[in-house]
Amino acid sequence: MGRPSSVDRAVEAADVTLSADDLAALDAAFPIGVVAGARYPEAYMPSLGR
Repeated sequence: MGRPSSVDRAVEAADVTLSADDLAALDAAFPIGVVAGARYPEAYMPSLGR
């Protein structure tokens, strides 16, 4: 987010209001606690926690 235009878009996003239907759709699409895949690529695993 180094470009001024990116910062402007990020600030504008703070003014977005989601309806109850929007939030329900997001909850259905991305249920809390349900994840898929590893957090890091396998090649990174040996170097984590150093």
